[in-house]
Amino acid sequence: YEDVGLALPKDVRVIEDVGHKWQLALRHLSPDTLAEYDFVFFWDDDIEIKQFDPRRFAGIMQCNALEAAQPAVESLYPLSHEITARVPSPPPLRMHGADPTYSIVGRLTNFVEIMVPVFSARAWREIYGYLQPDNVSGWGYDLVPLGRRGIVDMLPVEHTRPVQSPGSDPNVELDRFCHNQGLSLHGGVNEGWLFEPWNAEASSRGGEDSPTWRADVTSAVSVGGHNYRAIRA
Repeated sequence: YEDVGLALPKDVRVIEDVGHKWQLALRHLSPDTLAEYDFVFFWDDDIEIKQFDPRRFAGIMQCNALEAAQPAVESLYPLSHEITARVPSPPPLRMHGADPTYSIVGRLTNFVEIMVPVFSARAWREIYGYLQPDNVSGWGYDLVPLGRRGIVDMLPVEHTRPVQSPGSDPNVELDRFCHNQGLSLHGGVNEGWLFEPWNAEASSRGGEDSPTWRADVTSAVSVGGHNYRAIRA
């Protein structure tokens, strides 16, 4: 890319190289290189972030013990995977009739698309071991089992172009990757909900659809046999 004039902090390292997304990851983003980071946001270049809040997103991942997640996707063009489309969230969770305690902000799933994934440090180390130089498109990487995954509907982003993939034939790359790794194709499935500590003060100002992440809150809830914990960020 040409210089777009971004004003970046002095301690931000910018790598200038030519190549496709996953090949550049192989060259420059080894787990050891990223060891000091808790999360890796590895997004395509045609994403409009709108009002996306990365700190809040990381907090939601911590609260729900997610290894990989993505924001829901809005687009004027057809999506590759319907499960990634934004869906309305149910009302806030009330424990035994009490005041709202947790907002429902997304879905626990078995799928996170390679277009806008966010990985925990542990998940990045795992997925990095699967990267192959001849898989230019990255098709198949979203089939790698990475523990708990989710799609956050409360913080959507917009895909600004029609779906396109680099490489000679992404379907050939997908078949080769799945064969080499012993993976089978499967559809995305919603398996439950993602939670966030409820901010009653913010909800009174913005309505029940506008809770905000409070990173200074540490709390826990058990729902459906799973323990969810909000961690100080």
